[in-house]
Amino acid sequence: MSRMFNSVDEAKAVASSMIGVDPESFEYDQNLCVGGMEVCLLDDPDMSEEIKQEIQARLDAQQGFKTTKDGEDIQIVIGQFRSGFDCWLIGKNGFGVRI
Repeated sequence: MSRMFNSVDEAKAVASSMIGVDPESFEYDQNLCVGGMEVCLLDDPDMSEEIKQEIQARLDAQQGFKTTKDGEDIQIVIGQFRSGFDCWLIGKNGFGVRI
């Protein structure tokens, strides 16, 4: 079961404690985002532009951050979820795990 956070800073703090890094070490990366299977609909010529815009807006609203620990790149993505925020840890293979 994942957890909903009250703020981006809270999500970063929890992720940082799990990883063992200082929350201040994360740098913003505008190119990081996570998407589910609905991302495939962005390339679907039969999908309405309205739906595509909704999907893209959700992706654009996410905030990506990166840091390093012991020479390894660490990436997290934080995005809106209900009345709070979700946080994903992104693995080397590009898959995200929601915390």
